[in-house]
Amino acid sequence: MLIGQQYAELKHKKILFMHPNLPAQFKYLIPAVVECGADVRGLTFSNPAAVLNILKRPVTIEQAKPLSDSSEKIDPWLMDMDSKVVRARAAREVLMSWKLQGWEPDLVIGHTGWGDMQSVRTVFPSSKVIGWFEYYYCAPNTDLGFDSEFPTTLEQTQKAEFKNLWPLWMLQNVDVGVSATAFQKRVHPEWAWSKLHVIHEGINTDVCVPNEEVTIQIGQNGPLLSRSNKVITFVNRCLEPYRGFHSFIRALPKVLEQHPDAHVLIIGSDSGGYGAQPPKGSTWRQIFLNEVGHLMNPQRVHFLGSVSYDVFLAALQLSKAHVYLTYPFVLSWSMLEAMSCAAPVIGSRTEPVEDVIKHGENGFLVDFFDSNALSETLNWVLSNPDSVVPIRSQARQTIQQQFDLTRVCLPKQLELLIDSVS
Repeated sequence: MLIGQQYAELKHKKILFMHPNLPAQFKYLIPAVVECGADVRGLTFSNPAAVLNILKRPVTIEQAKPLSDSSEKIDPWLMDMDSKVVRARAAREVLMSWKLQGWEPDLVIGHTGWGDMQSVRTVFPSSKVIGWFEYYYCAPNTDLGFDSEFPTTLEQTQKAEFKNLWPLWMLQNVDVGVSATAFQKRVHPEWAWSKLHVIHEGINTDVCVPNEEVTIQIGQNGPLLSRSNKVITFVNRCLEPYRGFHSFIRALPKVLEQHPDAHVLIIGSDSGGYGAQPPKGSTWRQIFLNEVGHLMNPQRVHFLGSVSYDVFLAALQLSKAHVYLTYPFVLSWSMLEAMSCAAPVIGSRTEPVEDVIKHGENGFLVDFFDSNALSETLNWVLSNPDSVVPIRSQARQTIQQQFDLTRVCLPKQLELLIDSVS
């Protein structure tokens, strides 16, 4: 049955999507709502083509233009807030123009952390509003102060606390909230939990599949790796302490010594990231390779940088042991995609990971800081591929049952939309 027939209640409803970088989290939801026959509009600060290219029929996507630049003369604690206000004012102009034209949405859907939704309730007081809530800073036992090797200063903590002013504002100005994972819901104030629904954006388990025929050629003269090789993978947008790069790289020498035929594929950029930046002129990769790089054969540790999705997917399908470490912070899609590919995941014993991985059932858990425990677990996984088979199978089953895009997550999102406009 087509989506439009299943969710006919959305037909002819006026629905507005907002995000500075549409389609963002709504890459699959927007086309589904359009297919339902809704009158869809979008408000973005990026090129509208990014949305229009994924749709089967034209819709109105407006690119908001900032009315002013963010100021560099304000207090540093307020710089994040200032950028949100700039977006809010620009978005308000678009919303008001639509209202004057007679178009008012039945439902507004957007990410609450960017500022662009600030005027929605004022401009469209009768509209229902659904907000995506990604993170709430400085909750107990979360990322700030987690890693004593990189201590958080009082200045950093108080600056982070200011970031919460916006989600606090938005919690009062939405009808319904969505958090992608249970951990992301829990970090928000307890009084808001009744408003927050846990619905992940979804993993395409029809694309993220096991593939016994997959290969990756490393450079022009490097090895051609296949499923017959012992391949360890580590993936993150940026190689940084927030995602455990230091714990991972320190674990490798012992593993490579015990498995001289193993190769390591490391995907991620040397710049950017969520946490503290390395000293000027250096990268976290350089810093930690200076510490342990001499203990490893560089011909077996391959830094691939940022790669295409096809290469990323192939790496996960090759993986005989995928390492995913994170501070108590937003869970990366890559861990869920690795599990969907039936890669054995060795994750950190931190809350966002523990919500998904049950040790010895669908993956393995180690202390985030214990590189020796990570080495031992990697050694065991690489040495016992037959024992890992049921864990790989259960990992994929977990993603299919809880995070599947078309069968679980997208239907939950559409049902939430229907409930909101009924």
